[in-house]
Amino acid sequence: DVVTPPAVSSDGSVFVSCKNDTFYAFNPDLTIRWKKYLDLSWDAGNGNSHPALSNDENTVYIFDNFEGRINAFNVMNGNLLWKSEEFIKNYGSGALTIADNGDILLVHGDIICVKSDGNTRWRKNNAQFHFWGAFSNDGQKIYAGSYGRLYIIDALSGGDFYLEFHPLWSPYPNVVDQSGNIYGARGGMLRKLNSSSNQVEWTYVYNGDAERLALDNASERVYLAIDD
Repeated sequence: DVVTPPAVSSDGSVFVSCKNDTFYAFNPDLTIRWKKYLDLSWDAGNGNSHPALSNDENTVYIFDNFEGRINAFNVMNGNLLWKSEEFIKNYGSGALTIADNGDILLVHGDIICVKSDGNTRWRKNNAQFHFWGAFSNDGQKIYAGSYGRLYIIDALSGGDFYLEFHPLWSPYPNVVDQSGNIYGARGGMLRKLNSSSNQVEWTYVYNGDAERLALDNASERVYLAIDD
């Protein structure tokens, strides 16, 4: 069973992790190109590792929970190119985000920024970051939600400051629109944060728990996936 969003290349190739701990690469006609057996789960067999493609679409990245490392595979033949150099905490969601400069971000309790060769750019060890991170449009900042806070992190150095909110609301997952405004959802509230004033512009109340957020290309609509 597929339980994580796939990564899809411009030629229609599909990369997806399944809760049977198998990572598949499919050709555009959906025949299997190759597959890898990795530990893709952290709770009762539910897959939590989300694949991501490099900007040139030559490499696909996936987090292996057992080894606690990011794996980089050649998209055509499945050859392992590298594993990230250091062990990452083995819990949480393995949702990878790719920056314009090729850096790979993994928010996984701790938060780590890995360069495109697998070496660590920086790491923050405090186990308080929640599963999702988003880059600003210029790639210079990272937004990561925590307990009642939105951390704003320098993408190159890892230096940070945070905005504090009600302790029962945490802005994760989060996405950034074309104007740099941030949308975060958790605890039954979807909020828009103005990037200039750092103030909440509006709040939408819903029932359930946020799983994914997305924006359309024009940043006119925000999409919220709740529970299952």
